[in-house]
Amino acid sequence: MFRYVLIIYTIANILFFDANYLRAQVQDFELPPNYAFNQTTDYEKYLPDIKRCISWLETTPFTEDVEKRRAANSFLLEWLKGTPLVKVEIDETIVALTETSPNLLVVYLGGFTKHLLVNYPNADKAEAYLYAYESMLMAYEREQENNKGIAANKELNKLLKLQKKDKLAAWVNELPSVKRINKQLSTESEIYNSSVSNDALDAYNEGHDYTLAGDAKNAIKYYKMAISCDNNFIEAYDNLAVVYRRLGQMDSAAFYYKKSIELYPEGKMAHQNLGVVYHLQGKLEAALQEYLILEKLAPDHPEGYFGACRSYLVMKKFEEAIEHGEKARTIYIAQNDKWAVDATFLVGMAYFESGTKKKGRKYIEEAINGGIEINEQEMEYFGIKAKD
Repeated sequence: MFRYVLIIYTIANILFFDANYLRAQVQDFELPPNYAFNQTTDYEKYLPDIKRCISWLETTPFTEDVEKRRAANSFLLEWLKGTPLVKVEIDETIVALTETSPNLLVVYLGGFTKHLLVNYPNADKAEAYLYAYESMLMAYEREQENNKGIAANKELNKLLKLQKKDKLAAWVNELPSVKRINKQLSTESEIYNSSVSNDALDAYNEGHDYTLAGDAKNAIKYYKMAISCDNNFIEAYDNLAVVYRRLGQMDSAAFYYKKSIELYPEGKMAHQNLGVVYHLQGKLEAALQEYLILEKLAPDHPEGYFGACRSYLVMKKFEEAIEHGEKARTIYIAQNDKWAVDATFLVGMAYFESGTKKKGRKYIEEAINGGIEINEQEMEYFGIKAKD
């Protein structure tokens, strides 16, 4: 499931990276009074507060609001200790690096958490490690530039130099914990029949190693070499598309996803990823077609229906959006998937915009109660009264 494209209205789970929203979250953050984590539903209940908390911890200097930071640290750590929503990993390296500054460790944990939440359920934990280190280093550099907050750290200074040389990703990929992750799940492709060419396999493995090292240039070189040895090597096309997508080169990513689909039309991940690429390019009709194909290939899975609903909604085809969104919502609820609230919100917007405002408002209120956050202007637009 992919949620990388903003649709018509604000969806809180996507807005971590919107600058205006981030400033508002930082300014508005206050610890919820008398919070408690007594049951599983409490963790999702406080999800909006956790997001604001992470943003505040990341951007506020360590010497400001010291008591509030202590309380915010405790709030985040207590939530992480019991939440079923994400699993944040801590290795020996980060513990050693932040031994003299617990605040940096908490910023690292917040960054890890943010990446997992924003990219759920397709979050790449190897990328979460990188994002967490980047968040921590950003805070460290800020404190050093202000000559306050924390003492200089020789090892962190080395990491800052690596980051400025675009070598931090390669360093992170050498962490034992990240190596284990990459061995377990090294690509975003499905399992096919691979290649019968030893030369193709050797080149592919070289490309794979360079991918793990964060060396996109050589990864592309060797994946293309694998394809030149065996032009039916589906995994090479898929992984080449992944590298281009991560580089933001969407035309190239789409080209190689389509090559993969030509060879294996039933490839679910290729259709899903191509739909995402088309969405990012603003090619809504093309994205919709990929989601409709995905529905047929995987009728018991919600991702195709959700993507189609989103596409139809942006295209203002509200009846179609309702039809596909309701299917996604039904499956999510049956799976007890927390992303049922996203589907509920989208379906609610579709009903509302189609003129069935009462029913739409009911769905939207249900989504809000489930953790979706909308601002005052949106509340007024939907005719929903803010709770005291």
